[in-house]
Amino acid sequence: MNLINLLSLKLVVCLIMVLAGTIPGIYLFPHDSNTQMYEESPVIASVSVEGPLQPFRSHGDLWFTTWADDDNLYCSWGDGSGIGRGPYTDMGIGRLSGSLPDITGVTLYRDSYTEEDDISLNNKPSSLLFLDGRLYVQVHSPLGDPSVGYLVYSDDYGVTWKRAPGESPWNRRENSNFRCLFFVNMGKNYNLNTDGYVYALGIGTEWGWERNMYLARVSKDHILDYHAYEYLATVNNGIPSWSLSQADALPVPGIFTSDQASVMYHPGVKRYLLLTSKDLFDASDPWGPWTYAGSWARPPEDGWRGGYQPGIISKDTGDNYFWFTIAGQPQHPLSRAEVKYCLNLGKMVMELKEDDVDYSIGDEKMIAALGLGIAGAIIVVTVIRKKR
Repeated sequence: MNLINLLSLKLVVCLIMVLAGTIPGIYLFPHDSNTQMYEESPVIASVSVEGPLQPFRSHGDLWFTTWADDDNLYCSWGDGSGIGRGPYTDMGIGRLSGSLPDITGVTLYRDSYTEEDDISLNNKPSSLLFLDGRLYVQVHSPLGDPSVGYLVYSDDYGVTWKRAPGESPWNRRENSNFRCLFFVNMGKNYNLNTDGYVYALGIGTEWGWERNMYLARVSKDHILDYHAYEYLATVNNGIPSWSLSQADALPVPGIFTSDQASVMYHPGVKRYLLLTSKDLFDASDPWGPWTYAGSWARPPEDGWRGGYQPGIISKDTGDNYFWFTIAGQPQHPLSRAEVKYCLNLGKMVMELKEDDVDYSIGDEKMIAALGLGIAGAIIVVTVIRKKR
């Protein structure tokens, strides 16, 4: 084989290796003066958004949700009057009924009013989880750089609340990376979970984090027991190991956020999805490997500028889409935000990679490429690829 044919063959083989996933794609984009490298999703080619729209009158931000056994969504909000009209509060809980996007809302609970300059008493929601008749919320206080994150719960679908017993270890004194905790929602009443654990990703501050995320888990029967939480220490060959000490927690590879985020398991793509203010990441397991699915805000589409801290919704997902909540601050004098300071709904559509979703586990798929060598000689290389 002469040199030109050899080079042609190598070019074809490299092309096939990329198509077959032997050489993973790499995404690079800058943040905080550093360049981050993210491995390309094997399932999701790109993402796009539809909206935003406002289903009803509301006011506030931090609209995180969970899907309960009564088929309703239960939501939080921060710094506003919440659903409809009402007094200002630093945090509240509501119920959302109906099918997305045609939902209605009602306020269930308002935190005690606090003066805006009394930051020490300010509470903010991090995430919600509903499981077997009990509604959980992880709360951080105060806003911004919280001194503590802690658990509260309701046994009457959000009307009255109690604080989990004991002192939370997720505090500034311990330099905790779990002061803001994002429960991984897994379908209605958490019914898509198969291993008996509740998972949550954590960061240390509400915004301005600009660094890694960490993973915790706890048995479904001990969510309110701070001492029962385990923290991801290592992952070797896809197998996670856990520690009861949060000091042993290591960053989860492949993901990053600058502020609050939200997580769910998507039954359509059979992947865990992490939604941040700019990007979508996906994984086969909560501990990874996490990959980059695409950006929906680099740059933002028309109407989406200034949205922050989106809340992924586990209800009414499709084969290749999901709904999410988001708010913005266009009323701020220095803001260029187009997203309103209220409950906005968006629909995120994932363009899937056909060679990753059109055949079942164990099936084989032939990927062939043809290359023309010197004098028109045809070089044929065939690769057999198994679905993950």
